[in-house]
Amino acid sequence: MKSTVLPSHKHSECWETYAELNGAARRAQKESCAPKVVLLRAVQGKSAVLPLRLTEIWRNIYVRRYYFFFICLITALAMTATATATTMSGLQSKGGWKGYGEKASQGWAICPAPCTGITWSMVQHIQSPALSGNSTKFSIGGTYPYGDVLWTNSLIGQMSTQGVKDYSHTLLPTLHYFTYDAYFYGTNLPLSQVLEFDVSEYMNGHKLIWGTQCRIAGGHQWDIWNASQKWIPTGIYCNPPSNKWNHLILKFAKTSGGNVLFQSITLNGVTHTLNKTYAPGSAPSSWWGLTINVQTDMNSQPSAYHVYVDKLNLTYQ
Repeated sequence: MKSTVLPSHKHSECWETYAELNGAARRAQKESCAPKVVLLRAVQGKSAVLPLRLTEIWRNIYVRRYYFFFICLITALAMTATATATTMSGLQSKGGWKGYGEKASQGWAICPAPCTGITWSMVQHIQSPALSGNSTKFSIGGTYPYGDVLWTNSLIGQMSTQGVKDYSHTLLPTLHYFTYDAYFYGTNLPLSQVLEFDVSEYMNGHKLIWGTQCRIAGGHQWDIWNASQKWIPTGIYCNPPSNKWNHLILKFAKTSGGNVLFQSITLNGVTHTLNKTYAPGSAPSSWWGLTINVQTDMNSQPSAYHVYVDKLNLTYQ
């Protein structure tokens, strides 16, 4: 028997091959056992099986039919696994959040508590204001102009707080699409210079930061981050109202070449497509993980304010 040509990577073509073989097997079973010749057309290559006695051809077709059935089944399962998205939901109420101050005079380096001129706190499981009955209150205060507080949580990798350690280093390389979905609420948002929402990935010596910030006192515009350590204005308007829940959806991707792709920003039902791509930055080769961030910044006249976050979900696939 000639070697079987493997089915196409296209799922539909795989099943078409199986269907044709299945039909050929049924036709062969109806034939007599006379020394007839049956020609089986292979879907790929349009080649024909060499003339064989009917019984040999029937066995040939029968084996190929079930071979393709199992190949197609495995392909279907693999495609399903690949297409399946995972959502970490209600992250605002989960453990593992850490807060750090940052100052312009220190190059925005991490300033652990106590950080002179910047104070912060976090209160989880707030029932009101809340959409789920389980929001989190992020507070910032102090006297340092433009001081900010970065809240971060390691979701995947060596520092995972959610039990997804990826010790074998097999999960992160397969992830290419991310959706950051959250609601936020502030009683006096004009006190904020910016509100920042990020996803960061560290892998194989590369640092991919999908950083987005809504400039409020800073000019009512969305900015995105690139690896040259600067914010890029998008020209997209951003002025979330106070005293109501604002719904934010950010869509990011990692390209096949490992670059950072900003796909879209949706705020309160209005979507803006970005499709901006930047090269990754560098990171220590030992770093391996995925983090999610929420950041609050004070303006030039620093005053304390609070932001409530609810229904914070991260979907990846």
